[in-house]
Amino acid sequence: MTELTPDLATVLYDQRVDGYLHLTGTVLLVYDHLLTLKSEVRYIWAPRKISAIAWYFLLRYFGLCANLAMFPLAFGNVSKKVCLSYETFIQDLNPLRSCVGLYGAADLLILLEVVLVEMTLSLRVLAIYSVARRGKYFVAAVAIIVIALGAWTVKNVSPVLASPGCYSETPAHRQLQIAGLWEAMFVTDLDAGFPSGSLWHVVVRDGVIYYWLGVHFIPDISLITPPLNSVICIANLTNIIIYYSIDDSNINAGLSAFTAALSVTAASRLMLNLREVASVDDLTSTVSGSLHFVDGTAPLDATDSAP
Repeated sequence: MTELTPDLATVLYDQRVDGYLHLTGTVLLVYDHLLTLKSEVRYIWAPRKISAIAWYFLLRYFGLCANLAMFPLAFGNVSKKVCLSYETFIQDLNPLRSCVGLYGAADLLILLEVVLVEMTLSLRVLAIYSVARRGKYFVAAVAIIVIALGAWTVKNVSPVLASPGCYSETPAHRQLQIAGLWEAMFVTDLDAGFPSGSLWHVVVRDGVIYYWLGVHFIPDISLITPPLNSVICIANLTNIIIYYSIDDSNINAGLSAFTAALSVTAASRLMLNLREVASVDDLTSTVSGSLHFVDGTAPLDATDSAP
């Protein structure tokens, strides 16, 4: 069956909706940066732990730079001359063409954002269970597979009619491929999110609710913080539903950039919360270890009588 090419009005409307969704996610990400900058400097930069700093910076600032890099596609009126120049360049490296290459690059940036989020959640679970190096190899292997599948899905994009800026259509068969990738991400979130036994107590102590539905009641209200993993799960699930439920083949991918930005924000908050809790635990241990009695006095035994 031949797929119908959308008219210019539909293309422009879809571009506007996609741009608004992208802007919403980027504003949320930047706003969270401003809110947490003070805590970030205190708990991430100050301790000078290279591994923690490197991973946090990779997650946090790659997401920010990726969203800003996609702004020209979302709002810029890219000329056909630029698209054709890009086509000449990209053909020397890859069979991707013109606007297809630009949108493929944007899709890969979104994919890398989400993979970093999933690796962060998975590494957190492995750390809680004290899993050996084999577990980390497994996480790395899964990430490589997801990136490879994502690269395969973004190369089959069909260019559409001439319109202001670069624009690419999402064919029906590619919608199913992309939905499958988001489903894999959703399953990963569920796997990292089910609480059980002592793990649940550790997660509550760390200040992050990992229950995938995001609905759980804790007697001590001070332990409740935003259900970050739940936010990621719900965002991914919404994205999947959009792919399957909306007939417009061009607007159904609009939530991808927003979902990626929201996931990066939640995962960054997760790492920041864990560093803050670890810092408080270290301070408590230091203070407790420095307690001592003077003048030879000692605490009362259970058999001693109180005055």
